[in-house]
Amino acid sequence: MIKKEQEDELELSYGQRFPKKEVTIENFKETEQPKKKITRESFIRDPKTRTLRRRGSPTAQRAENIEKNRKRAQAAATKRKQAKNK
Repeated sequence: MIKKEQEDELELSYGQRFPKKEVTIENFKETEQPKKKITRESFIRDPKTRTLRRRGSPTAQRAENIEKNRKRAQAAATKRKQAKNK
């Protein structure tokens, strides 16, 4: 008869981390996950084709850069106008 400590040591030496838990087919059944909602914020309008593009794609990144540059230029123009009017 093997002692409890020796038995645990043998089980761990064979690579079983959790010896008491059995793996069954129930563990691998697919569960229904709620579908991810696609919001308007996950798209950006492509300035060339005027279509919506999913954020993260190269076309969308280009569109975001164009939009960022346009806003930066608008801010600089308003700053110049304000300086001129002073």
